[in-house]
Amino acid sequence: MKDYKLGIIGAGNMATAILQGILNHSILQPNEIIVHDTDLNKLKNLYLKGLPTTSVAEELISSCEYILLAVKPQNFRDCDWSAFHRADGPVVISIMAGVKLSEIRARVSQNKLCRIMPNLPMMVNSGTSAICCENCTAADEAFIETVFSSVGSVLKTDEDKMDAVTGISGSGPAYVFYFIRAMIEGGVRCGLTAEEAKFLTINTFFGATKLAEQSDDLDLLIKNVCSKGGTTIEAIDAFNRNDMHAAIIDGVECCYKRSIELSKSHD
Repeated sequence: MKDYKLGIIGAGNMATAILQGILNHSILQPNEIIVHDTDLNKLKNLYLKGLPTTSVAEELISSCEYILLAVKPQNFRDCDWSAFHRADGPVVISIMAGVKLSEIRARVSQNKLCRIMPNLPMMVNSGTSAICCENCTAADEAFIETVFSSVGSVLKTDEDKMDAVTGISGSGPAYVFYFIRAMIEGGVRCGLTAEEAKFLTINTFFGATKLAEQSDDLDLLIKNVCSKGGTTIEAIDAFNRNDMHAAIIDGVECCYKRSIELSKSHD
């Protein structure tokens, strides 16, 4: 029996969001979790909230059933993980971008692994996480899915799709922010205040997303808003003249290819 259910290595924004989701949904109690970071101020803040902390990573590795690796890839590659090299080691969960299961296995010498691609909206409990487990039990997978469901939506997938996941959900929030910014600027150009344009844009995204979620025909949704000879079709025609559709697809593909390059560079 391990001292803790979950150990978290790295107390950055994503790890803190996951931790908050776990506690808010009572998935684990504070005394079932221990957190490591090299930043003592972060540890102090967590300790004051009643969470066990340590500045020595080896303490987590030997005392936890699950370890969440929430460090930057370069820090992972620069550290000595020999403390993992034990028969009764933990299930290792990684949210590191571009680090394959094969590389994690080689460095930590564990077989029960899970690679996860989360995204930034996790910080407001609206994240999207793609999960790929290897040699985990059904109970392990259920626990991991429960944890990440506490901060958003979860999709189980295969590792060979993780680069495509990066192109859509991993990097996708930036595409959405980009489009939102352009719509706000367009609204201001047409006479709205920035606050008015932001309110209308954000709430339009919320509503349109809900409709899209419930529909299997996005072309029909577009058609339903575009009355012939009306106003909306003028905007869609402008988008088509600028080949926006192709530009968005190209952007996703460029992101996907770059993710493959970064992963291969450490094979």
